[in-house]
Amino acid sequence: MKYIGIDYGKKNIGLAISDSSGCVAMPFGVYSNSQDFTQKFFEILEKEKISEVVIGQSLNQKGRENQINSEIKEFAQKVSQKHKVHFVNEIFTSMESKWGIEKNIRRDFKKSKKQNKEKRVDDKAATMILKTFLEKKNNF
Repeated sequence: MKYIGIDYGKKNIGLAISDSSGCVAMPFGVYSNSQDFTQKFFEILEKEKISEVVIGQSLNQKGRENQINSEIKEFAQKVSQKHKVHFVNEIFTSMESKWGIEKNIRRDFKKSKKQNKEKRVDDKAATMILKTFLEKKNNF
């Protein structure tokens, strides 16, 4: 069974996919959060033969929903008409992704522009969201 993870943001949406056994999460890409994203997303689901969708739920440290969570729920509602949807608390995933990228960026800092770094954060965060789900599902 193959899964896709989503880090849903106002500007960008990071995606990660699993291997066909549903054990390993890998970055897939970053897409602009535009009007045509939902159509692109359904095309990706079909092309990659995705079975289920894992979406990062945007909660604050007190467990309350952040403002963007209403958009996330709306998107999830559309997706759930064709695919099973799971939610994972995404708290700190973007911060952890930034920290990991900052650590590694010293090696190639001249090649890295701020915009590219920000986009890498989004698909890394999606990977962490998917990894969290897969570990729980597989009892790791």
